[in-house]
Amino acid sequence: MGAEVVKQFQASGRHLNDLDARVAATIVGACSDIALIMDEGGIVRDVALGSESSLSADQAKWVGRPWSDTVTIESKEKVDQLLHDAGLGTASPWRQVNHPIKSGLDVPVRYSTVRLKKNGRILALGRDMAAIAGLQQQLVQAQLSVEHEYADLRQSERRYRVLYQVGPEPVVILDASKLKIVDANPAVEKLLGIEVGKAVGKTVTSLFATKEKQRLQQFLSAAASNSLSDEEVFELARDSQPITLSASLYRQDRSSYLFVRLACAREAADNITNSERHLLDAVQHVPDSFVVTDSRFQILACNNGFLRMVQLASDRQCEGQNLDRWVGRSNIDLSVLSANLGKDGSVRNFATIVRDELGSTENVDITAVAFPQGEESIFGLTLRSVVPRPIIERPVRPNATSSMEHLTKLVGQVPLKDLVRETTDMIERLCIEAALELTGDNRASAAEVLGLSRQGLYAKLRRHGLDTP
Repeated sequence: MGAEVVKQFQASGRHLNDLDARVAATIVGACSDIALIMDEGGIVRDVALGSESSLSADQAKWVGRPWSDTVTIESKEKVDQLLHDAGLGTASPWRQVNHPIKSGLDVPVRYSTVRLKKNGRILALGRDMAAIAGLQQQLVQAQLSVEHEYADLRQSERRYRVLYQVGPEPVVILDASKLKIVDANPAVEKLLGIEVGKAVGKTVTSLFATKEKQRLQQFLSAAASNSLSDEEVFELARDSQPITLSASLYRQDRSSYLFVRLACAREAADNITNSERHLLDAVQHVPDSFVVTDSRFQILACNNGFLRMVQLASDRQCEGQNLDRWVGRSNIDLSVLSANLGKDGSVRNFATIVRDELGSTENVDITAVAFPQGEESIFGLTLRSVVPRPIIERPVRPNATSSMEHLTKLVGQVPLKDLVRETTDMIERLCIEAALELTGDNRASAAEVLGLSRQGLYAKLRRHGLDTP
C-alpha cells in the first residue's frame, strides 16, 4: 500500500499561529493567479490578481458585486456550489468557471473556496486556465486539420483507384526487384486472357514467350534504373500476340515498383504508317527538346529531350502543365511568342531561358510552328540549348552620339547634378526606344519589359517626344 497523502499541515497551529494578515495576503497572492474575498452572501469585497492574469483590466469592477455576476450564465450554478461547499478551514473541490472580458472572449479559471474562521468570510483561490485552454484549442484545431487532410487523402486515393479500375488502358504494377505482379486492373484480363487474381504473384516474364524473357528482363531492368523507358514490343506466351510495353519507376515507402502500361501492338500499328512511326521515333530520340502545346501553352506531349532539360522522370509529370512553369524570363516571353505565332504561323530563333526542377536556368532558342487542330491551334516548339552569345556592341545612333558630345562640352559650364539629370534622361529615352524595337512597337509589352505601368510608359513617351503614332 502506498503512503497516505497529507492534505494539511499536522501542526499548523504551532508553526503558523503568529501569521499576520499582511503575510497571509502575500502567501495567497503568490499561490494563486486570482484571489477573491467575499462575505457570506457571496458579495466580492476584495480582489488580488497575479501580474500576468488575463482579468487584470476587469477586476476593479468586481468589488461590491455578487461573484455570480462576474461569470458567464453557464458558470453561475458552479459559483453557487463553490460558495455552498466552502468549509471552515477546509477547501472545496476545484471547479472551473468562465469570466467574460471586454475583448468578447471568456477566461477560464479554476477555483477552490475556504471559509475563514474569525469573520465567516469566504476566500476563493483561482488558477488562470487561459494558456492551457489556448493550447487545448490549438490541439483541437491541429487534430481537425489532420483529420481533414486524411479525409482528402482517402478521397484522392479512392478517385485514383476508381480511375485505375475502370480505365480502358491495361496497367500492371510490378515489384521492381523481383519482377512479380503486385496488382493489375481489369483491362489486363481482356488483353492477356488471364484473371487478375491469378496473375498477382506471378513473374511477369512467365506471361511472355520464352524467347522474349531475357530481352524483357533487360527492358524492365533498364526502366528500373533509368526511371523511364521507351516502348518495346514483346510476344505473349499463349498466342504469340505482340504487346507493346512501356514502364516507369516509382517508389513507395522503401520499396520500388514499376508501372507498366500494355497495348496491343497490332491495333497501334493499324493506325500509323511506317513513315509516321519513324518520324515519331526520331522526334522522341532527338537530343533537342520538343513540346506540343495548345494555344494557351498547356503541354499535350513532349519528348525525352525536354524531360532531361527540365529534370523530370516521366512525361506524365508535365502533361497538362503550362509551359510557363519552365520556359520564359517572365510572362511576356510566351505572350510575345504567341502573338508572333498567331501573326506569322512560325517563329525562328526566339531567345529565352528554361528553368529546371532543380532551380537551374539555361539559355535556349525556340523554333515554333502553329497549325490548326479543329477549332483551336496547336503549337509545336523545339527548344535548343545555346551558348551565351558574346556581347556585340551596337553602333551608337547619331542622335545618341551628338547628345553625348553635347554633354561632354557642358562639363565645367553647368553643375554636375544638371549633367546627371541630362544623362539620365538620355539613357531613359534610349532604353524606351530599345524596348519598343524589341516588342515590335507593342507598348503594353514594352511597359512590362521595362517594369513600368502602361500609364507610366505613356507619360515618359510624352516627356521624350516619342508618343507620335
